[in-house]
Amino acid sequence: MLRKKTEGRAGVARSAGVLAQIAGHRMNRRSFLRNSGLGVTGLAAFGAGVGRVKPAAAQAAAANVEIRKSVCTHCSVGCTVE
Repeated sequence: MLRKKTEGRAGVARSAGVLAQIAGHRMNRRSFLRNSGLGVTGLAAFGAGVGRVKPAAAQAAAANVEIRKSVCTHCSVGCTVE
């Protein structure tokens, strides 16, 4: 439903006006997305934890490596893959 702008602002639904009065300020899309992004980022940082990150360690090379030719399954041409 389209609403006519008055005084440069679009009309606000009644429930949004009540919630804005409770919060003490108006919530627009930009501030909602910014605040929800900050909240999700904070939760992700808290969940990851600083001490859980470890440096990558290389595995030892396998001694018995056997190379075989096979058929590539990516397309219908049937190229060989080692």
